[in-house]
Amino acid sequence: MFEVRELVSEDELRSTFEVVRQLRPHLTAENYLTELRVVLDGGARLTACFDGTRVVGCGVFRVLRKLYLGTSIYVDDLITDENTRSQGVGKALLEWIEAEAKRQGIDWVTLDSGVQRDQAHKFYFRQGYTVACFNFKKKL
Repeated sequence: MFEVRELVSEDELRSTFEVVRQLRPHLTAENYLTELRVVLDGGARLTACFDGTRVVGCGVFRVLRKLYLGTSIYVDDLITDENTRSQGVGKALLEWIEAEAKRQGIDWVTLDSGVQRDQAHKFYFRQGYTVACFNFKKKL
């Protein structure tokens, strides 16, 4: 059985680096806490899934309000350690985030997933998520 909880202390945040860098390899041990703090100071929250004392997954999310949808929880990142995939870690993280949305009276959880992440897409479909739009970006 996994335990999911929100993390806030410096040591707790630092404990997530090895898992987060599996999805975000541009982050380094030297810049991780600085970058994470900027994201958290912008309103995001960090949860982690534990197997005993070991971090096996992380979720970064925030409350957003948009004209087209109203208030939702947006999942910035949902990461399962590559050694524990398909064991319920991602599901536990999403269920925790969804419960937090319900606790706050929020009806929607939204996220983006890179087009190359086929296995992640299959997982999200199994969890009841649908493709609602395209995400476009342009580097300037």
